[in-house]
Amino acid sequence: DQLGRTSASGFAFDLGTNFHAMVGDRPLRASFVIQNLGTQLRQDGRALDVAVTRSPAPGVNDRTQDPATARFLAAEFNLPTTFRVGLAYDFVNSSSSRITLLSEFTQPNNTDANASGGLEWAMNLGSSGFSIVGRGSYTFQPDNDIAPTAFATIITGEGSDGLAFGGGLGYGKGSFNLSVDYAYKNLGLLGTTNFLSATITW
Repeated sequence: DQLGRTSASGFAFDLGTNFHAMVGDRPLRASFVIQNLGTQLRQDGRALDVAVTRSPAPGVNDRTQDPATARFLAAEFNLPTTFRVGLAYDFVNSSSSRITLLSEFTQPNNTDANASGGLEWAMNLGSSGFSIVGRGSYTFQPDNDIAPTAFATIITGEGSDGLAFGGGLGYGKGSFNLSVDYAYKNLGLLGTTNFLSATITW
């Protein structure tokens, strides 16, 4: 990490696992992830250098002196470690369509926990290999709660902060899969954003 003429270094790990099971004849998936688990950082560098003059002893006249060089010692700080738990369940799962309920709980070490829930609907277009997907979700983010005025809510759209929706088109044949996805999300004070992604697997 570098900030002006100071820098800090450290290392961290991302650890995770996932679990797959069947509830009746429907798939259930769970995942557990810890991100940025590692050392603390401490900024150090020339920007922390200062010139210090010695205060005279009581009753002694101050004399001209060359200032001594010293350096501030910055406090250590933790990396933004995050714990995530995700769960997905296909409550409709057939050869032609699928509806998946998804949820996630996130606990960072430097802000409030948040939770999200979503729904994904996918349908195969006959035997052509093409499929379409629709998605919608909402994320509860208590750290974004700044009690905006009604005017600010209308202008920035903070009333729908956390809402997201999107969809995609996919094609699969054998082990080859191609998909293009779009998503729109409201980030409250930061406004809205658009995501466009393309994925190829083989």
